Amino acid sequence: CEDAVDPDGDLIVQYRFYYESSGGMLSMISFGPDAFQQLFIPIGLEEDDYKVKIVCQVEDFYGAYVQFDVASVQVSYPVNEDSGEQDSVYILNLINDGISETLEKYVQEDNSRNISQVISGYSTMLNALSEARLDVDNTDNPYYYSEETTAEDWQEDYDNSVEIRETLVSVLSNADTSTPEAMTQVAGALSLVT
Repeated sequence: CEDAVDPDGDLIVQYRFYYESSGGMLSMISFGPDAFQQLFIPIGLEEDDYKVKIVCQVEDFYGAYVQFDVASVQVSYPVNEDSGEQDSVYILNLINDGISETLEKYVQEDNSRNISQVISGYSTMLNALSEARLDVDNTDNPYYYSEETTAEDWQEDYDNSVEIRETLVSVLSNADTSTPEAMTQVAGALSLVT
């Protein structure tokens, strides 16, 4: 949003970035006084070819804003580099590594904006795993559980997913919600993780 200009020449005080989810609903991913922000974008929907539309609202000193499309980005499920496959164990390990590296860093920095963004991204992966567990006949799901999946494997994935979700909810429960924008962002992340 670096080239954004207020149509009336008023002082720009805030940039709010959203991604467009199913049904055209906007979910906030970041906000602040900087026109350039690092964004952690959740995985897109399969029916949209995993494309995620990014929208920016530029707010002026008086609270008026203008909205425009920034980009359309393709964000799909991560692939295990060793096997070339998308598998549940790989995804759960990826999320756990991300929690211990990236998320803990943002918690220490008290960076609620990035905490909410990262948790939203992790939640989309966890939700795909949950859908695969519930719909065992859907071979189109990237985390499809095959006939070779044992009940113990399935249960272990489930238990790991529950533990990760509990960790993510715990982190969000301590996030800063002192502004309406922060509250909206944390609420959006909570709706994905629960």
